Amino acid sequence: MKKFSEELHERYAAVISLRIAFKKLNEGDIDLALHRAEDAVRSLKALQEIKKAN
Repeated sequence: MKKFSEELHERYAAVISLRIAFKKLNEGDIDLALHRAEDAVRSLKALQEIKKAN
């Protein structure tokens, strides 16, 4: 199995977190939607730092 690069890992983490946040928001679970949106923001910030380092 191939190892994910750190960049690819953060990109997938952000996408998955945003999808879950959207789903939970539609289900009315605002607290969990907010938590997942915060996870996505952390992943996006990490991705931004990776891009700056390269």
